Amino acid sequence: LLEGYLEKNEKKNKVTVLKAPTENSKHIKTKYTLIKHISNNSLVEIDLLTGRTHQIRAHMASIKHPLLGDTKYGYKRKGENDIYKYQALYAYKITFNFTSDAGCIEYLNGKSFEVNKNGIWFLGGI
Repeated sequence: LLEGYLEKNEKKNKVTVLKAPTENSKHIKTKYTLIKHISNNSLVEIDLLTGRTHQIRAHMASIKHPLLGDTKYGYKRKGENDIYKYQALYAYKITFNFTSDAGCIEYLNGKSFEVNKNGIWFLGGI
């Protein structure tokens, strides 16, 4: 379980993870589970306990485990022939559990969407 404080820099469109709160920071909580370790890479499942801008990318980079292909928060491309053109981030399940009024998307509260083995999204309830 990772906890910290996220501070956003609007001009750079980048966030920083801090250990202590500041006037402009927001609390973040990220749970992760190691699924498999392969060579220098790991497959992890991440559960966002708060939902902030760039939270997964910044939080994982803050513990020296940036997302593969994420040039903003850790991974630097080697050249034009680099096979990692994009960050390796994929959502296989999304669950909505609003704790305050969600406005026009309130109808999604209590619903989850999950990818099945064929890569097709389907709707389910909690």
